[in-house]
Amino acid sequence: MTVRTASGTPIASLGLPPRAANALARHGIRTVEVLATWSPEELLAQVIGLGSSSVGIIEAAIRSTGRQLAAADPGRLYQLARASTNQRHIANHQAWAAAPARASKPSDNATIIGDRLDRADQA
Repeated sequence: MTVRTASGTPIASLGLPPRAANALARHGIRTVEVLATWSPEELLAQVIGLGSSSVGIIEAAIRSTGRQLAAADPGRLYQLARASTNQRHIANHQAWAAAPARASKPSDNATIIGDRLDRADQA
């Protein structure tokens, strides 16, 4: 017996392997109805942790419910509900890598004494 929530049938009812179910959950796909709006190509390209074999398993499981994944539409852009941790890490790394390099020498009003930097404007 499948438990139906107010927002739809939970992904857990498909009996997917933990890796596939967790990847979908991390991406914010928690119901079969939402999953059915995704194409196999979108799942492969946008859901981190899903490979072609996982997508095949998902397709077979969703077909067993009488549904199917959406047809590929190259003009459609799917908006992510939230960025995954890995996507945030990549964005932060790219921002850090693109940051301008700081000057490697002390400013004109500073003097290096031993292992410390004394600034003339700090009296």
